Amino acid sequence: LEGNFWKNQALTDILPYWTKYSIDTVDGAFITNLDRSFNQIEGLSVKIEEVTINGENRTDFNKDEGYINLPALEKVEMKVVLK
Repeated sequence: LEGNFWKNQALTDILPYWTKYSIDTVDGAFITNLDRSFNQIEGLSVKIEEVTINGENRTDFNKDEGYINLPALEKVEMKVVLK
């Protein structure tokens, strides 16, 4: 499949749901512990163990609440290790 297919999938089928149902208006992040219907799951089944953004290890995330504050960068390459 070509890149335009995946771009279209992300822009039309994925991002609209994430931006509608998973924005955390308190902390300014995305809520990632959602079920298939985009309802927030109480209590996390996994925890964030490690975060790397643009090759730099980050410590400014909350393991217990499961959110990551993303920096204001033009390009973000992110690796998240879950436990």
